[in-house]
Amino acid sequence: IGVKICLECLKLITEDCTDSDFNAKISTSRRNDILLGLNEMSSCILPPIFELLSTQYGQVNAAKSTLQQMNAYLASNGRNPSQMTPEEQVQYQQQIDKRDVAGAIVADVLGTLEKFCQSMPLDWMFNLDNQQKGIDFISALLHLLQEDTANIP
Repeated sequence: IGVKICLECLKLITEDCTDSDFNAKISTSRRNDILLGLNEMSSCILPPIFELLSTQYGQVNAAKSTLQQMNAYLASNGRNPSQMTPEEQVQYQQQIDKRDVAGAIVADVLGTLEKFCQSMPLDWMFNLDNQQKGIDFISALLHLLQEDTANIP
């Protein structure tokens, strides 16, 4: 829940400062101070977001792979998920829960990144300094464009 709150706050702050429907609620000088602060702190904000995206996406894929292996095992024994033992059902449900929780976090991260890309200078996300630190949002986002979004969670 803490991650979701943090991501939503970053998204709302960015939106409130840059979207014309919202920025009338904040004085121009305060908006400018916040945007300058975000720009100044981008090197502290973006690496954890990238790490979170990478970690959670890896957990989604690991859980999906485990579920596929479990289904293959059941099929090789002529069974389906409704015929699992209680112990198998618990393990199967744990993988579903892992996939769903990590998928929800990936979706939240992507929502925040979408707002950053819409509202902040693109150089903020895609600059060479980030890439040299191993934070390559371009490759990550291009990879995720190929992913069936209905299949992430």
